[in-house]
Amino acid sequence: KVARAGVSSFGLTGVNAHTILEAAPERSKPRDVSGRATVWLISAPDRERAALSCQRLQQSLARAALPGADELLHSVARTLAVARKPHELRCALVGNSLEELTDALRAHEASAFHEAPASPPPVCFVYSGHGGQWQGMGQTLVREYPVFAETFHTVSRAIEQEAGFDPASEVCRPEAESRLDDHPIAQPTLFAMQVARTALWRSFGVEPAAVVGHSMGEVSAAYVAGILDLEAAVQV
Repeated sequence: KVARAGVSSFGLTGVNAHTILEAAPERSKPRDVSGRATVWLISAPDRERAALSCQRLQQSLARAALPGADELLHSVARTLAVARKPHELRCALVGNSLEELTDALRAHEASAFHEAPASPPPVCFVYSGHGGQWQGMGQTLVREYPVFAETFHTVSRAIEQEAGFDPASEVCRPEAESRLDDHPIAQPTLFAMQVARTALWRSFGVEPAAVVGHSMGEVSAAYVAGILDLEAAVQV
C-alpha cells in the first residue's frame, strides 16, 4: 500500500490550501557494479576553483564511511555527472576502486583540466552486425523511454507485416523458447533495436554527422542516413 497524507492550511485572512502527499516509489535494488571502471567528471569555471574542487572532493571522501566503497564511488560518479552544472574547464578521472579514484584526485592538478569545445564534436553512429543479441534486450529502455518504445514497436509492426513475426514479442519470450539464435529472427530484431536506440539518442539531442554499419548493421546505417525508407529497409 502507498502511504498518503493530507496537509491543510487555513490562513487568518481566508487563504486556504490543502496538499496531498504520497510516499516516494521504492528504489529498485542496485545492480552489482563491483569491479567495473568508474568515471568521475569534474568541472570548474577557472583553474583555481578546479584545484579547489579536487581538494574538497578528496576531503569529503576521506570523511566518508568506506564499508560500501563500490556503491559510494558509483553514487559519487552519478552525482558529478547529472547533479552538477558543467563549466568550461573539465576533466575525467577513471578508476576501478575508491582508492584509485582518490589517488587520482590527490595527484591531480588544475593544469589537467581542459576547456570544453565551443560546440559539440561530430559524432559517428556505428551499427553492429549479427551476434550482439540476447533474450530480453531493450526491455528496460521500453519501460523507461517512451520514444524508444514507440519507435521499437513501429518498426516491429513493419517487420511483422513483411516477415510474419513481431520482434517486440520475440525479445519477451522465456529464455527456453527464445529464437534469437535464428538468423531470420535475430537480424530483423537487431535492426528494430538499433533504429529505436537511434531515435532515443536523437531525443537527447545527439545527431550523427556520419553513420557506418557492419553486416546487417549496414541496413540500419542506410535507413538512418535516409538512403532507405522504413519499408525498403525492412524488405532488405
